[in-house]
Amino acid sequence: NPDVPYDNNASERGIRKIKVKQKVSGCFRTEKGANTFMNVHSVAETAKKNGNSKYKAILAVLEQ
Repeated sequence: NPDVPYDNNASERGIRKIKVKQKVSGCFRTEKGANTFMNVHSVAETAKKNGNSKYKAILAVLEQ
């Protein structure tokens, strides 16, 4: 299937932001903080990949 990429560069780019955050800050201070960051990052990146506003997606989750 030509629509399926032959490499995993998209996946590697997806985790790059997380590793850069960890490198800059040293680590997450608490498990709760790490989980919160991962949840927000997941919502934001999913919205971005679907062509939606990251801000609006996060706001929609918070308003639930």
